[in-house]
Amino acid sequence: MYDELIEGEQLHPAIFQQLEPDINDKIVLDVGAGSGRATFECVKYSASKVYAVDPSPGLLRILRQKIDRHAKSCRIIPLRGHFNSLPLPDKSVDTALSCSAFTSDPIQGGEPGLAEFRRVIKPGGKLFIIWPRTEDHEWLNGHNFSYVVIPVNEEMRIHFRTIECALRCVQRFYANNAKAIDYIIRVRSPDIPFSIVDLNPPCDYYWLKM
Repeated sequence: MYDELIEGEQLHPAIFQQLEPDINDKIVLDVGAGSGRATFECVKYSASKVYAVDPSPGLLRILRQKIDRHAKSCRIIPLRGHFNSLPLPDKSVDTALSCSAFTSDPIQGGEPGLAEFRRVIKPGGKLFIIWPRTEDHEWLNGHNFSYVVIPVNEEMRIHFRTIECALRCVQRFYANNAKAIDYIIRVRSPDIPFSIVDLNPPCDYYWLKM
């Protein structure tokens, strides 16, 4: 079900197109990698190596299964770890990122997580926080991150495989959101606007040069 959710919540394609110069032929770290949404984008944009770090053994197991199915995935190295304890040496990556995972809460990043990113990123490298929570914007602005939002011509939607899949994921991951369930049943479509589930669309990111 988690994979169905991630497959549905598609990032705006321009995000990784803009990040390509900082990914192509670079050593990249993806923290909070989950089952590999951003990890495989880094492979697609020709990272030389991607460290995929996540605290969940279950999600890392899914990621390893995906790696086994993709010929180019030998460049992915899955590791168990957390924002405040990254399993990498000092100054060992060119670029680090976190997609829909890093927050200002110390339990999920915050000051300890930012300190760890500073430790492992090489001087002149960059950190990207992709699809941040709106409530973290003030914290990120206060830490000198730069903000980028991709213009959209029409409202972004979550694209689930089927109506049944959409209902399952709304019940499990969106707290059984009554407005979303009503929308799916009424419209009879597995495509749900992000606004219906009270989420900002995945078309923005923050970045910081080290």
